[in-house]
Amino acid sequence: MRVLIVDDSKAMRMIVKRTLRSAGFTGLDVSEAGDGAEALSAIQKSPPDVVLTDWNMPNLNGIELVRKLKEQNSPVTIGVVTSESSAEMRDEAVAAGAAFFITKPFTAETFGQALDGLLGQAGAGSSDGATTQAQSAVPDVSGLRTALARLVPRNVDVAQAKSKASEKGTVVARYHDADGALGAVAFADLSSTACFGAALTLIPAGAVKDAVRGGELPQNMRDNANEVFNVIGSLMSGVKLAEVIFEGGDVQGDVKGKISSAAHRLDVQVEITGYPPGTLSIVR
Repeated sequence: MRVLIVDDSKAMRMIVKRTLRSAGFTGLDVSEAGDGAEALSAIQKSPPDVVLTDWNMPNLNGIELVRKLKEQNSPVTIGVVTSESSAEMRDEAVAAGAAFFITKPFTAETFGQALDGLLGQAGAGSSDGATTQAQSAVPDVSGLRTALARLVPRNVDVAQAKSKASEKGTVVARYHDADGALGAVAFADLSSTACFGAALTLIPAGAVKDAVRGGELPQNMRDNANEVFNVIGSLMSGVKLAEVIFEGGDVQGDVKGKISSAAHRLDVQVEITGYPPGTLSIVR
């Protein structure tokens, strides 16, 4: 079976491939595309059997890709794999022609269930194979632990922190609501963020020390950390990741205001096997 994975995050494409292998799909011919436009070109040249596409991407997003393939009467089976987890977006994807809809963070069982069903009824039309991720104001410790454990290929432990994380020298993830207003914030120090980013694709711990010593994360750690913060956002209702600020300055402006007036706050210590422990705070 030929599978095309479409996601603007190289780290997430790797995670999808790894999850497919864990689900028992070891004989796949897998190719990749960084956005919908690249995917459309690849499909027109050599159609795969299945396309697994992210939703939010530059140039041509996932739902636009689904619609274009349907307009072209393409026989390709396409599924949406995304952190967008609302029922409305699921329904929109299925109505556009998606055969299934999987939310991040996902499991090998999720992929096994979706693809086994599709392979058994290839060409039979769309089915509602959606999975949903429980959402709340801010994640609880258990939910965050489960999400990170699914995402990172190492043992992960998340525990309530004994004290609030520092607001100095932080990396800040901004989450906006449907109106574009700041709805939630996650922040961590540079060392913790480097560990999150490194663990996602098993970058050696020594590279974390080098990055922290230099005061700046390399692009691969930034991309990976961005994906971690994106998945954290999928655990919160009504918001999604808008940007991650890696400069590491003290929090200020509307972020500082959000932290000081937050109705909900979670401070945790995160331990990933092979990496130094880190701290993470989420406020809303």
